[in-house]
Parts: sequence; C-alpha cells; structure tokens
Amino acid sequence: TVEYTLLTLSGVEFQGELSASVVKGTIGKPEYLVTITRNITERKKTEADLRRLATIVTDSNDAVTVLDIDGRIIAWNKGAERIYGYRKNEAIGLDVFKIIPEDKKQEMLDAIGKIKINKTVESFETKRLTKDGRVLDVNLTITRLVNDEGKIVAFATTVRDITVKKRLEEKARISEKFAILGQVTSSVAHEIRNPLGVIRNSVYYLNLKLKDTSDEKVAKHLKIMERNINSADSIISDLLDIGRSKIGPFESTWLDTILESSFARLIIPKNIEVIKKLDKIPKLLIDPERIQRLFLNIIQNAFAAMPQG
Repeated sequence: TVEYTLLTLSGVEFQGELSASVVKGTIGKPEYLVTITRNITERKKTEADLRRLATIVTDSNDAVTVLDIDGRIIAWNKGAERIYGYRKNEAIGLDVFKIIPEDKKQEMLDAIGKIKINKTVESFETKRLTKDGRVLDVNLTITRLVNDEGKIVAFATTVRDITVKKRLEEKARISEKFAILGQVTSSVAHEIRNPLGVIRNSVYYLNLKLKDTSDEKVAKHLKIMERNINSADSIISDLLDIGRSKIGPFESTWLDTILESSFARLIIPKNIEVIKKLDKIPKLLIDPERIQRLFLNIIQNAFAAMPQG
C-alpha cells in the first residue's frame, strides 16, 4: 500500500491510498492486476490535526498528564516538568497521589469516582505538591479517555498553576481590609481623642493647682495619669498607622531600657512582686513606641491574670 497525491477527472488534487494485488490464472501465471484507490484526504487532515494537537499538548505551559485506571502516571508533558519539577523519566509510573497533598487526596478520589459513573466534574481549584515540597494553588481539569467500546481506559488531567494569581488576590483582599480598617480607625480615633483631650486638660489643670502639694501620692498618681493619657494617644496613633499600613520608624534601642520604662508607667499592685531578670541583649533595630505598647499590654494582662497576687 502506498500513498499518492492523485487527480480527479476534473483535475482536483486529493490524497489517495493505492493498494494492488496480482490475480493469477488457473495455471498459476499472473493474468491481471487489481488496484484499489481510497480517498484518504479527510484521514490525512485528521492525522495532521492530531499531530498539531500533540505538539500543543507537549509544549503547553499547563501540566498535562495521563493516568492509567490505577492512578499511575503514563504521560507527562513539558509543562508538568516545569510545574512539578519531576523529569518525564522520573514521573512515568509514579502514583499520582505523590503530587497531591494529604488533605486533598480524598477530593481527587471523589472526582475520579464521579467520572467513572459518567457524572460531570467541572474544573476546580485545588492544591498540588512539587518535587521540592512546595504546595501550589492550581486549577484542575479531569477528562476520561475511552476505547472504541466506550470503556474508560485512562484519565487525562490538565493543571494550571494559579499560585501567583491567588497571592495577588490575597494581597488585594488584605489591602481592601486595611482600607476599611483605616476608615473605621479614623472615625474611632476622632471620637476617643475628644474626651481624651478633656482628661488631658483636667490633669494639666490639677498639676497647676497642686504643684505645691506636699502629698507625694497625689503628685505620683497625676504623673501616672499623664503618662497613660500619652500612652492611650500613642495607641490611637498606632491604630491609625495600621489602617494606613505604616511601618516604623526604626531605631537602634536597648530592649531592657524599654522594659524599665514600661514598668515606670504602671502602678504595680501591692500584692504582686515583680522580679526582673534581664539578660544582656544587644541593641535591636525596632520601633520603640510599638514595642513599649507591646510590653505594657503583656504586663497589664499578667497583672489581671493573678488578682490574688
């Protein structure tokens, strides 16, 4: 059998397949030749389309894999090599669950189970594991492959890596939340700072009136009130900074100095003894105001956690 480009009577070219056989006579000598010509133009077009499709699949940026009925990988394209990190010779024969996180294995089993009973499974977002252990966000499509009798013989999967897309979406969501937080904190800060300003002025007035007082406790408590008013104002500023996603400024600071300053701002309950054991910590590049507010919160929570001392 040979293939030729042939001409019809009207002069139109077509792809033909020519086969010939010799017919022998009664004495065994060839008497004539029988030839059969088939028009295989459509078949050749189909074969060309399949070759183009195979090239597209092979060179696709998406991971295109074929699994046998037992879940073993039997085909693995360049996109799969790039996304998962396994070379083709490493992947062939590998159990597909090797590239599926533990918490997503049942999801894959459920999807294949539905396909086996001719249920439609739409593309869905899931996760996959790379050779080096990274977890990827992916979009997965599973297609059944059948033989001439319609029996499922394999499954084709197409995976698109959407990890970067998901991260960008998450950043956008966080940015949106910060924008909303900024609006809320701005409104709350305005409402709190008004009465805080009244309290600050009252403390200032009392300081003026009692500056010559001999009562050390009164003077001490006025100073504590003043420090805590400033602390509350700083907390409000901190909330506004978070709403604006503001970071810093950072300074090279001794941590034990900030801790000592934090204790100086507080009234230590009489039934609580504070024992300070400060290790020699080198200077750190930090935001002193925020670290001090952190210490204040921790210390106050500790006091509140032991009312009996």
